[in-house]
Amino acid sequence: MHPAKLKAEIAMAESSSAIIADELKVSYSSISNVINGKSRSKRIEKRIAEIIDMDPEVLFPPTKTTVRRTSEQMQRSA
Repeated sequence: MHPAKLKAEIAMAESSSAIIADELKVSYSSISNVINGKSRSKRIEKRIAEIIDMDPEVLFPPTKTTVRRTSEQMQRSA
């Protein structure tokens, strides 16, 4: 979900990033970073999903993990 739409959904649920931050005892910027997709926190994602009545896995889908090869592995494949 686009961050602006997510913020609107939170507001329609009569909440805010500041309220969520206070509830979870984290900084406002932590909430903002999760909403804007700059960081991940299962606890924050779960609370946001609860507030707007959505499944956290749908609201914040898993991201692909980058697998890095060691220099040894790269030499073997060359």
